[in-house]
Amino acid sequence: MNPTIMRIDAYPADWQESWHRGLSELRTEFPKANIYALIEGVLNEACYTLLKRSGSLPFIALYANTPSADEETLCVSPILVEYLEPARRTWAALLKKTNGLPALSIIVTPESLAQLARRLAPWCIVDAADHALALSFADTRILPELFDVLSPQQLAQFCGPAQHWQYLTRSAKWQKLPLPKIGGNNLAAADAVILSDEQCGQLMAASEPDNVLFQLRRSASGLIDCHTPAHAHELVRYWLDCANHAQIDGSSERFNLCHMGLTYPHLKHSLPVSTWRAEASRPSTYDALHTIWVESVNV
Repeated sequence: MNPTIMRIDAYPADWQESWHRGLSELRTEFPKANIYALIEGVLNEACYTLLKRSGSLPFIALYANTPSADEETLCVSPILVEYLEPARRTWAALLKKTNGLPALSIIVTPESLAQLARRLAPWCIVDAADHALALSFADTRILPELFDVLSPQQLAQFCGPAQHWQYLTRSAKWQKLPLPKIGGNNLAAADAVILSDEQCGQLMAASEPDNVLFQLRRSASGLIDCHTPAHAHELVRYWLDCANHAQIDGSSERFNLCHMGLTYPHLKHSLPVSTWRAEASRPSTYDALHTIWVESVNV
């Protein structure tokens, strides 16, 4: 396993059978729509290779029309793949390559593969505070956060006439995304996408736990490898919430607080921490909290 890749929980043992039943139910519920997998190819480049080699599933790499769209670029592109029942084995082999990765969501829409690709492609590179940003919306750690920060108009343009969109959570369970109340049936694909400073800030804040986990995996992997990916993320979010309660803004102090919480797991449920969290928020520092919660206990 590449230690730099952040993971989600492994798929359940019966995932192939249960997910196929789910696809059949989607076919029944939306008989006139098409079913697509949206895959974050950069998390496993073998997805693109499998699709190209098999030739049994229609697909489009969303980076295909970029100026540098060579094979190396296409291997790391988000990929749209149309589900076809006769190619069920290839579909299962493809999804197996996403096991444990935040790389898979399912879209049900009347749009054709080419239409949906044209709709989503402009979101690959967006204008974020006057800077070009590669927006990894196919990454299922980012996708639900994006749904939260987009304006109703933007979300309608992003989803178009989609009738259903589900993604795998960090615990490898399917979760529906709330489709926009403003219908996107008559909204053309965006020519360009602009995110405001506020939207960029919200996305950055939402990604902070993953950034901390990335640093921990590189410097102290033992602190998180003993947890499932979903639980490790939950713990880091808890300690970052503690940092907010202590009004700690500095990234190094926030990281240190998470490191302390994972090093001393009993702290999360200790009386001193619980009492402190129940009090009104007031400024503090990592050193002060470490002294109160760790050093004073070990004296």
